[in-house]
Amino acid sequence: MPASERSPSPRWLADLGHSRVKWAELRPGGTLGHAHTTTAEAFPDRVAAEAVASIVLAAVPPDATVRPLVDAVAATGATLVRIALGAPRLDVAPGYATLGVDRWLAFNAAWRQRPDPLCVIDVGTATTVDLVDAEGRHRGGWILPGPEAARSGLLERASGLERPRQPVERFDAPALTTALALERGLVLQQVGALDRAIEAGTRDLGTRPRVVLTGGGAAAVQSALEIDELQPDLVLHGLALAVTRMDPER
Repeated sequence: MPASERSPSPRWLADLGHSRVKWAELRPGGTLGHAHTTTAEAFPDRVAAEAVASIVLAAVPPDATVRPLVDAVAATGATLVRIALGAPRLDVAPGYATLGVDRWLAFNAAWRQRPDPLCVIDVGTATTVDLVDAEGRHRGGWILPGPEAARSGLLERASGLERPRQPVERFDAPALTTALALERGLVLQQVGALDRAIEAGTRDLGTRPRVVLTGGGAAAVQSALEIDELQPDLVLHGLALAVTRMDPER
């Protein structure tokens, strides 16, 4: 096939969290392709298999943890640009210097869609909550263990509670087995904390914010929370926004 007829090499956006990599192709006009998830160890093989030309990366873990992934991606021939907190400049500045870059990208994506008082809840290895006021100022937020981290921490200290997992059809009723008590308790813990965070955010902002839920663990709490929107790929949309700011031609 003549070079002029070949499809251009893809450009990917990648969100490296504490336990996985989520990525999608960045298409013309700043739209995203279908999002995929894999381990950090398997990600470079996917990059090589797809002959990816370049990757824009948001990474939560510390540099020493990210470095092996960066080196493995470089070995495929793909170029990699890592987004830093606050750079490029987006509409909502981070409220403090140690904020996770994924949180910053997520609430900027949601704010860009609709600039109203905002509460972004991201359920993953950690569950995070961030508030943005009507003037577009980040007012801070909360961090708590995500559902799987809470489970692992509890069972590490109390291994006798471990049972085969049970589906949680409801969490707001006492359970009559240890297995269900554990499953319902983990959901109750998340939902109770998040309900209180939304209440506290409403007091802080002076109005009930638009509540946007995202993250790989969102399904565990979605039906039990009063939310306005579910946006599973919010960090990737924030990355797309950052790329547009770096390269207005995209």
